[in-house]
Amino acid sequence: GHSGHGTFARVIESMSDGMDMLPIVTKRITLDEVPENIVMLRDDRRESKITCVDFD
Repeated sequence: GHSGHGTFARVIESMSDGMDMLPIVTKRITLDEVPENIVMLRDDRRESKITCVDFD
C-alpha cells in the first residue's frame, strides 16, 4: 500500500456530513493575492498547509 490511500475521499465525505473546516484554515487571501502565494508555496514548504481564496 501507500500512505494516504483513501484520505481524500474520507475528507470529502466528512465535509459532506457537515464537518466544520474553519478550524483548519490557517490563512485567507483574496483572488489578487493568489499569484504571490503560489510563489510562497513553491519557495517555502512551511507555507503549504492550506491556502484559501476568500470570494466575499
